[in-house]
Amino acid sequence: MMNSTDRPKRILIAEDDPSISHLLSMQLEADGYEIILVSDGAAAWELLQQSESPDLVVLDVLMPKMNGFEVCRRIRATPAIATLPIVILTALQDTPSRLEGLEAGANDFLGKPWNKEELYARIRTLLRLKDVQDALRIQHGRLRLLYDISQELSAYLDLDQMLSLMLTRSAQAVEAPRGSIVLLAGHRARRKIQMNEQLKPEIVTPPAMNSIEKMVASGLLKLRRPLLVADTAGNGAPRRLEAIRSLVATPFVLKAQIQGFMMLLHPEPGWFDQESLEFLNSIAGQATITIENAELFERVQEERQRFAALISSMDDAVIATSKVQRIVLANPAGAQLLGRQEADLKGEPLAENLPDGALLALFARVAQEDRSLASEISWDDDTTFYATVSPVGGMGQVAVVQDITELKALQAVQLAVEKEKTARVRATFERYMSPELVDRALSEERGLMEKRERRRAAVLFADIRGFTRLTARLSPDEVVTILNEFFTVMTGIAYSYHGTIFDIAGDELMVGFGVPFELSDPIGCAMQAGIEMQTVFSGLAEKWWRIYGDRRAGMGIGIDYGEVIVGNVGSPSRMNYALVGLSVNTAHALVAAASDGDVRFSEVVMDRFHTRDLKYPITPITGVQLKGRDKPETVYCMSIGRPANPATNGTRDAAS
Repeated sequence: MMNSTDRPKRILIAEDDPSISHLLSMQLEADGYEIILVSDGAAAWELLQQSESPDLVVLDVLMPKMNGFEVCRRIRATPAIATLPIVILTALQDTPSRLEGLEAGANDFLGKPWNKEELYARIRTLLRLKDVQDALRIQHGRLRLLYDISQELSAYLDLDQMLSLMLTRSAQAVEAPRGSIVLLAGHRARRKIQMNEQLKPEIVTPPAMNSIEKMVASGLLKLRRPLLVADTAGNGAPRRLEAIRSLVATPFVLKAQIQGFMMLLHPEPGWFDQESLEFLNSIAGQATITIENAELFERVQEERQRFAALISSMDDAVIATSKVQRIVLANPAGAQLLGRQEADLKGEPLAENLPDGALLALFARVAQEDRSLASEISWDDDTTFYATVSPVGGMGQVAVVQDITELKALQAVQLAVEKEKTARVRATFERYMSPELVDRALSEERGLMEKRERRRAAVLFADIRGFTRLTARLSPDEVVTILNEFFTVMTGIAYSYHGTIFDIAGDELMVGFGVPFELSDPIGCAMQAGIEMQTVFSGLAEKWWRIYGDRRAGMGIGIDYGEVIVGNVGSPSRMNYALVGLSVNTAHALVAAASDGDVRFSEVVMDRFHTRDLKYPITPITGVQLKGRDKPETVYCMSIGRPANPATNGTRDAAS
């Protein structure tokens, strides 16, 4: 604010003698003072009441209308001017007169006639004393005002009310007619309060900064200190500042970050000074924490409102208790569960309002163990709840109780459907693979039947020799009995070596090894399975010969290894989990050429099969042209001897 020290000191002289007043006036004006002359006490008193107060008063004692002592007493009785320095100018030198002057409130006495140097010294001393007193009084007033403002601000938790109060009180303190408070988010305004000439604050929505505020914000963010512009004229200021001659702005700094600023404006140059800046900076420093608290309170209130709205809208029952097991909150669903009104439940003992002992016991366990617990609770014969009770920071517990009656019924239906589906899938898989592989398919490969992929696998074909002739002379029941027994035994052997059955056609069986699941040694498994099949078949053939007579049936086996394609093959009405590829064709060609007791296999199988420890001879057959091959190849034949019995059909029956 503009300082009174910037103008000459004014001295009021009340003297009825014109010669004395003229001399005194000339001497004081020569020393740089501004003089106001009156000729009697009444005029002096009237001037003190109506015009700007002088800096010092010189009073003659004996004046018409009102003497100097009376004027002195009135000054001291008036708070606005009670501290004015008063010099009594008098020819009375007696002690009673001086005592009366001191009692009236005079600061000093000057006798008539006076010494000019003494006059100057006394006047200067009293004015310096007044300046010190004024400065102390202003400082005290500002400290008191700062304290009052900080107390008022701390009483508000509503951020807009607090900012409005801070802006108004700060503007009043430095007599600024306009101003604003802007809270920042980076370089943008997130909240703004502005004040007009009537000192009425208003919230600006949306909170957009004007050009002056943008300039101030940019300066504060760059300089990171308060701004004081004593006079905008002549400093290259934009034209928009011509009506604003004084500007002061102080930032709100929290954790080394500028959170916003307060800006005050005045149309007179030099209105704001360093003291104004320091005063406003002190207010901003105290207000920063208050702003943070108000914003925190605002966020907490918003979160509480959202939480309350969320809790109230929940279909699940929510019940919160205090540390002593009294209900502090129940949403509408919770109140309905307890059969009470929400308003009637607050503060009520939980045990008296909770009809279910299992849920009450769950609350007790959570209080004892200080950890979240959950449990299914049968409320009555027809209702099932899932309750979760959690501790809340040593303050109590909160329970969320969900009605899962329909969910449980749906789960039961889904479980039954899943069991039925699993049973169907198992029945399907059991047509192709061993129980061990079925379990793996169900647990690891639920979409196995839908897969279409290339794999490297061993393919085995087993085919009965002389079967066409048997079917011609045996009854249908006997034929089916023989086939069922054959496939049952051979399938069991295939399963024992982790094989998968891909086809059963007439008297022929196709088995894959290493598909659909990888095997460490698919060729070894296929060869061992083929040897065991031939060995076991000897007993089957002997049995059939004894039962049905005629020549004994035989069996040949063909094996190849290579890339195959596996997947569901067929039409929408008839699908089959099939294995196709050149290796399938080769294995089939090998079985077609195999005699009874033979296990025929390709050169690829021979190269990769470990033949040691075999008790059966292996014979190479050269120059064999296999279908799909570019040139003749060598195939191999392992012969499994049969027990001595009537002759069998040595080669595959053409009609078979």
